[in-house]
Amino acid sequence: MRSLYRVTETYVVAALVLTAIACRKHQASPPLDAPPRDAAIAAIDAAVAVIDAAVKPAPTVTRLAAAGDATCAVMSDLTLRCWGGNAHGQLGNGLTVDSATPITPAIRAVTDLQLADGTACALLDDTSVACWGRIGWHGHAEDILRPTGVLGVIGVKQIFVLTGRACARVANDSLVCWGNVDARGHFATGPTNRAPTPVVGLDHVAGLRADGAFSDDGRMWIWARDGAPKLVAVSGVQELGGRDGAVCGRLATGRVMCAGTTRCGERRPPTPPPPPKPAATTKPGRPGRPATKPSKTAKAKTSAKPAGSDKLTKPPPAGSPASPPPGEPIGEPADLLGFTAVRQLAFDLGYCVVTTASRLQCGDGCRQVDPPRLERVETMVGRCAQLRSGTVSCFDDAKATAIPGLTGASHLAAGRAHACAVSDGRIRCWGNNDHSQLGDYSIGR
Repeated sequence: MRSLYRVTETYVVAALVLTAIACRKHQASPPLDAPPRDAAIAAIDAAVAVIDAAVKPAPTVTRLAAAGDATCAVMSDLTLRCWGGNAHGQLGNGLTVDSATPITPAIRAVTDLQLADGTACALLDDTSVACWGRIGWHGHAEDILRPTGVLGVIGVKQIFVLTGRACARVANDSLVCWGNVDARGHFATGPTNRAPTPVVGLDHVAGLRADGAFSDDGRMWIWARDGAPKLVAVSGVQELGGRDGAVCGRLATGRVMCAGTTRCGERRPPTPPPPPKPAATTKPGRPGRPATKPSKTAKAKTSAKPAGSDKLTKPPPAGSPASPPPGEPIGEPADLLGFTAVRQLAFDLGYCVVTTASRLQCGDGCRQVDPPRLERVETMVGRCAQLRSGTVSCFDDAKATAIPGLTGASHLAAGRAHACAVSDGRIRCWGNNDHSQLGDYSIGR
């Protein structure tokens, strides 16, 4: 019996020894030419990271903006790419040297970008604003070379950028401006570099130009000589354009009315208020009784007349200035141009419009309207037309020339002497290149 226990013990010891040897084989050192275990794991992690980076799509262009000699693209990742003229630091890279290679300003979360000649401002996703270029405000030099937050301007719904100044429509629909504005926020004639200032006399602004503005409820203003806004006697304005010193509004009726000029002849003066009615004279009669009895005819007229009907007036014809609300000034007079059924103003070409039939028409700015110059127009930007076919034609004087190599064009933008568009997913630019405004995207002059 004792010998049986010894044999069993021997077998158990042998099994333990064999198990230990097998474990040592599994834990044996790797070959000399094999990488260390930690390095191998790091290599696997790196390979996984490379695969993740390759899956992430490259950002695409969602919008192009151009002005003067500069162009910027707003990307799908809410960053910017800018190129071209940079005399005032409008490319936002801290320099004043033109760049044909697109640069990325140090700004992110951009939801809107507006450019003017030498000036740029961006609306960010937290409803704040940053500006750079030729727009000094309180405490800053006239030229700001990198995107800089505009302190105190928050809750912004919409931004408007002009050369040397900018404005923002804020949460309560008031307007705040900074740059070359005066103490009332009005457009100053000289540089003042003031801090953001609430604008007196403007609200609910939907469009702003250097010579006028309009509101989302259809009112229109032009600037007086001192930069103060003056209300114009029009209503239903949906777009602004300027030509030959005139400020013109496209109305909801499809007509166009202009203020600030007399080139079409004498302007219609503002309608004066009606003179007060003379006091009625009565004959002396008995106390407590009327001096004369009203006739039956008068009684019938009085009874048939509804209460308050003396305030009812015949609606004005389409395109004519509407009467302002009670207590509001009538405003500056305006001229009615000869266009009808207008969808878009194209005043960079002259007194031209795009009609609801997608035709480009021009006229003398008064009553004469010429035959269509271009058909199937989707939109006009500067002197270029994006057509429904996806091609682009630009005007040199009165002649339209198709831009070669552009198909499926979108996001059309135009500067002073150049233009850019997205064509088949790529940015393409043409025109003047004196300040590298065509960038790396040139398709010819």
